[in-house]
Amino acid sequence: MTYVRGAHIIKGGINLRNGREINHRGSIGALNAIPQVTFSTGNNPVNTTQYKTPTSASNGINSTDLGTLNSGVNDMLGRVGSLQAGYVSQPDLSAFKPAGTVNHLDARWDEYDFYLQDTWHALPNLVIDFGLRDDARLAPKFQGFPSLVPNQDMRYGTPLTTTLQFVPGKFMNDRWNNLGPSIGFAWDPFKNGKTSIRGNYRIAFDRINSFSFSSSVFQGMPGLTYQITNSTIGQDSFGTTSVQGLRAKNWVAPTPTATPQALTTPPAYSANSLTISDPHMQTPTVAQWGLSIQHELLKNTVLTVSYIGNHGTHLYGGYDSNQVDFRSNGFLDAFKAAQAGVDTPLMTQIAKGDTRNTGQVAGVAYLKANYASTIQTTPFKTNDVGGLANSLANRLQSSTTANPNGVPLVVAAGLPATFFKPYPQYLGGVFVLQTRDYSNYNGLQVQIEKRFSRGFLITANYTYSKTLDVRSYDPTFTLVATGATQSASGTPFDYHTPRLNYAASDLDNHHVLNGYFVYELPFGHGRMYGSNWNRAVDGVIGGWRLSGDGYLQSGRPITFYSGYNTFSGSVQTPASCQGSCNARMGNIHVESNGQTYYFTPEQRAQFYVPDAGAFSNQGRNFFRQNHVWQADTTLSKSFRTYSEQYLEFRLEAQNVFNVVTYDTFGSQSIQSSSFTRLNPASDGVLNNSPRRVQLSAKYVF
Repeated sequence: MTYVRGAHIIKGGINLRNGREINHRGSIGALNAIPQVTFSTGNNPVNTTQYKTPTSASNGINSTDLGTLNSGVNDMLGRVGSLQAGYVSQPDLSAFKPAGTVNHLDARWDEYDFYLQDTWHALPNLVIDFGLRDDARLAPKFQGFPSLVPNQDMRYGTPLTTTLQFVPGKFMNDRWNNLGPSIGFAWDPFKNGKTSIRGNYRIAFDRINSFSFSSSVFQGMPGLTYQITNSTIGQDSFGTTSVQGLRAKNWVAPTPTATPQALTTPPAYSANSLTISDPHMQTPTVAQWGLSIQHELLKNTVLTVSYIGNHGTHLYGGYDSNQVDFRSNGFLDAFKAAQAGVDTPLMTQIAKGDTRNTGQVAGVAYLKANYASTIQTTPFKTNDVGGLANSLANRLQSSTTANPNGVPLVVAAGLPATFFKPYPQYLGGVFVLQTRDYSNYNGLQVQIEKRFSRGFLITANYTYSKTLDVRSYDPTFTLVATGATQSASGTPFDYHTPRLNYAASDLDNHHVLNGYFVYELPFGHGRMYGSNWNRAVDGVIGGWRLSGDGYLQSGRPITFYSGYNTFSGSVQTPASCQGSCNARMGNIHVESNGQTYYFTPEQRAQFYVPDAGAFSNQGRNFFRQNHVWQADTTLSKSFRTYSEQYLEFRLEAQNVFNVVTYDTFGSQSIQSSSFTRLNPASDGVLNNSPRRVQLSAKYVF
């Protein structure tokens, strides 16, 4: 609604939005709703006597071909290896629906938006806008399936106070108070229409990414689905069970052995992973502000200088709440002692709990036999304390009736199940969707624009900016990136210290210069000279136009990794650098072996692995890639045909200077033999198209 009264224009509005996401999933975890058979030779091995196949790789057949032969026997004869099926729970968790029932996820995302704004013409040359929004974001609601959440807080550092169970509840709190003020002004200080000063400030709210919930949280709720595999059905005396035989027996899908309600309490130990949401999630919020001055320098020529700021809070992300702890439990000291060849009671206690340690050797000998690379000291120290702690924490052994998934090594060693990880029920990881990320942007923009007149147009703009954040990618499905990829640097190195990740964002470009131009030669019909030329002369001299565009920007940040987990068990630690290391010390070059590299051999030798328990002395996104640039041009010639119609021929050149620029590298790990080595034919090529020239024609009427 709009109401005008005197110098005020008052506007208000309501937006009621009921978002609905329907997800029909035939896939249930790793299985399918429709029961299936496999022809696995692991579950139903080929009888070498019956089928006269070789017992081992010999007589001219290698191991690969022997495996292919045995698989072919099962595939062609339909020899069943296993029966598999996925099941979906009834809404009341009393039982599972019949086999073949698809997983039907129907979620509702309600949003209610309200605003009120006043545009006030305070003076003939001053307009002020101010208003207020409320962008309410409600927790998802469900139709036809239960909403199950942990019965207690599973955020990092929060110990379980009772048996973990999943119970009906909300995935997050409703957010009704997302109040966003907005204020701005436009001022003509000299009242001549040639200068304008504008400023604004506002707070805006974003949506939660519903896809990441439906693809990972909803379908992974314990008790909602069940996967079962019968791996013994083909193991008869001759191994001849076939699809035809199963049909003759009126076979049915394997029957669930547990109820949905029972599955809402996870087993005490498992290697499974789980994705949940932080019930205290906020609505992603962005504060934006800006100030610009625009002035007409000459006729048709305008200069604009702007400052733009942006601060994001409660930004969407994720982390592993089940990270290993190796500091508070004494493991870090025991690790350093093992590096020095000294046995400690703690490491020996862990070693003697491992079923592989049949000789009951002490800690150092045990590590050398099973985890030698983690305590390596020559030719360099790997310092992989986080990697070792993670491996030991995840080791399950000695399955029993009470613990069919196995018992954690630490439990077998007489240590608490939570010695390394707080949630032994999900040793594969507890990935928590959260809104604790933040970002900042500040930019100065200068633009000069000569509007089209006298056959000439040119626009050029320059931006000097800095973007800082703790995560630079949209984690729709890869909530916790690991390894040595660029996105992994956005995973928290330490949950308690998010500032370790706060650095130049992956998309940060300090300097960006853009421009484009159009120039019509002043000869020919409708131009300054030669408007009265005959068609023959005009066809040769008139109608020519030259145009082009291009950009030049400084290189983006990049992180280089040590290859080991010296600081945490979740993310590789960035490499440290000794000597004269600076952000722009790299440069694309070709070495004597003909390979293209970013760093010289001497520079590559400056990188090293941080000490055990220590972080990098450079950190995330310290280094800068080389600048990138490109230019395109077009030369065109038009021919008048009839009235104002014309035929235009165009010679277009893309990447006219044939520049090759790079954006990422083949490997960002200092342990890789291809560390910062580039393949100009593929790896990291930002502009992998050479100069391309094409001739085109168009008819304008």
